[in-house]
Amino acid sequence: MKNVNLMMKPASGNCNMRCRYCFYTDLTEHRSVPSCGMMSEETCRRIIGHVLESAEQSVSIVFQGGEPTLAGLDFYRRLLAAVRENKPERVRVQYALQ
Repeated sequence: MKNVNLMMKPASGNCNMRCRYCFYTDLTEHRSVPSCGMMSEETCRRIIGHVLESAEQSVSIVFQGGEPTLAGLDFYRRLLAAVRENKPERVRVQYALQ
């Protein structure tokens, strides 16, 4: 694939913001498993490796949740390290937070 777009949910549906307008809290509360917990480093590395191997030109990674920043700064530091270790020179990587 030339361009790969990836949406990651590193903190599952977890959120601590309690926005009054949020529909997502209601959805997660009615699931049989409301939260799958935080994404492990092993899972993150496997995903990053596979995505970077598949891309020819660019990768766009969007972090979504719940609240993706609940994964913590160390999670994102490790993710960026995995990208640096696995990214082919020809591939451009972009990040976004939703």
